[in-house]
Amino acid sequence: MKRDFKDCVAVVTGGGSGIGLAVVKEFAIRGYYVYSLFRRAKNGQITKLNSGTVEERTCDVTDENSIKNSLVGIDRIDVLIHLAGSGICGSAEATKDEDVRFQMDVNFFGTVNVNRIALPIMRKRRKGLVIITSSVGGVYPLPFQGFYSASKFALEGYGGALKMETEKFGINVCIIQPGDAATPFTAMRKTTESALSPYKEMCDKTLGIIEKDEKHGYSAERVAKVYFKTSLKKHPPCTVAVGFKYKVLVFLKRIFPVRTAYFVLKKMYL
Repeated sequence: MKRDFKDCVAVVTGGGSGIGLAVVKEFAIRGYYVYSLFRRAKNGQITKLNSGTVEERTCDVTDENSIKNSLVGIDRIDVLIHLAGSGICGSAEATKDEDVRFQMDVNFFGTVNVNRIALPIMRKRRKGLVIITSSVGGVYPLPFQGFYSASKFALEGYGGALKMETEKFGINVCIIQPGDAATPFTAMRKTTESALSPYKEMCDKTLGIIEKDEKHGYSAERVAKVYFKTSLKKHPPCTVAVGFKYKVLVFLKRIFPVRTAYFVLKKMYL
């Protein structure tokens, strides 16, 4: 029997582009009322998609007041999806503190900030699903993506703890780990390595490989379907890797020594 989602509400951060926008559309087409939160949103703009609705709300996930304002009037959240994110490329040694902090502020603390304000809404109904977006880079550390990987590793630990803590209140937590995807994220990534850095040549080579893989990766729409499919499960898995290739990579991490994984990563990127 086809499920009816006309009374269901999804809140999506980072809904302005890439996977975030695709997820917003996927849930709205299925009948959800979707609040799409992102910094450049046209606040209050409403768009009908199939049987669902998208309402844009301006939100900076690094600003507590901005988050509170974006959630005003929302008294029901069936699915909360974290897709706001940023990426930097640079060496672990030379990346400046301000770039590291921004990376962590958006990817890690942005998720924490939104949850602090949204979870009480969900807890009142003792029902809901929180989907945290990690990455295969949150399972494997990537060269010259060390701080991006660090932010995603942090989400893996945080999300696992959150899952155990919120189960009592009827709230499920699932971590989704996309791999390479063809989205505007590639062009928006900030390169922090200076021309004088001893790592510059390696950094540029690695970035070129990463960008090529992303441009030939999954479409945002294909990834979005994984998010929706996950939301349908009564007992969502703790983690979901997107795509067969990445499912295999995540599985291999469990059985191969760390040294082997690092050897393979160096062959892939360096």
